[in-house]
Amino acid sequence: MLRLTGEEEAEYYLVCLSPQSRWLLVSLVDFIGQFYNRWDLWASDREIDQLVAETTEGLYCPMACSDDIQAINTTLATINTTLGEIRDALGGVTADLDLRLVEIKTEVADIDVALADLGLPDLIDKLEPMLNGIGVILGAPPISANGA
Repeated sequence: MLRLTGEEEAEYYLVCLSPQSRWLLVSLVDFIGQFYNRWDLWASDREIDQLVAETTEGLYCPMACSDDIQAINTTLATINTTLGEIRDALGGVTADLDLRLVEIKTEVADIDVALADLGLPDLIDKLEPMLNGIGVILGAPPISANGA
């Protein structure tokens, strides 16, 4: 058994079992765990007991039941729908999303230029000392020039 399973790369497997299948496997594990003479080339009885206990625990305490798996399926379907809506909002199925994102970046840059043309950065620079003075009068600590 060790020779056959020693080469496998995965540490864990997700196996879906019915309650009857779980009962059968628990019964077999318990039965085989009772007879140490059936175990060849194992270091000690403790090692056998540990493997039997680990396996039994895995069968009694599954990571997920069918309700959990259904909830995961529902969540994945919702995520898929949301991603489709985002794609459609950015230009539909035939749109080149990379090109659309470049267009959005250009539009944001244009907004920054328009705000600069309106003098908004200068207005903020003029208001900051005034607000700083009012805040200090009211007991607030002064605002540093770099905003830190």
